Parts: sequence; C-alpha cells; structure tokens
Amino acid sequence: MHNIKDIRKNYEQFAKSLQKRSLSVDINKIKDLDEKNRELIQKRENLEKEKKKIFLNQKIKIYLQGRKKSQKKLIV
Repeated sequence: MHNIKDIRKNYEQFAKSLQKRSLSVDINKIKDLDEKNRELIQKRENLEKEKKKIFLNQKIKIYLQGRKKSQKKLIV
C-alpha cells in the first residue's frame, strides 16, 4: 500500500516507479480524487465546527433560561 502523502510530493515520480513495475496508472485521476477527498474532509471539519457552535449556543440558552427562572423565584 502506498501513502498518499508520499505520492502527493511527486506524482510523476510515483507514476514512473509504477511503470518500472509494468503497471499503468492514470495519475490525473489520482490527483483529482485526492483533491476531492481533501475538499470533502475540509467540508466535514467545517460542519463539525458549526455543529459545536450550535450545541454551545443551545447550552448557553438553556443555562440562561435556568438562571432567569431561579432569579424570578428569589424576587417573588
């Protein structure tokens, strides 16, 4: 198995080394798939950040609502 990080360093060298083993590979397809994969990873990370923000905001709202209720009890 080949490490994509190593392949990314020099796509052409990787293709040449495979040709020496009598293997043909579409290096452009590998590049395209790698770029798409990286884009999807970035989107997933951004969605995770957004999800954390939403949950944090919900927790803050719940906390503040609880404080308002307890303050009303003290005033009455």
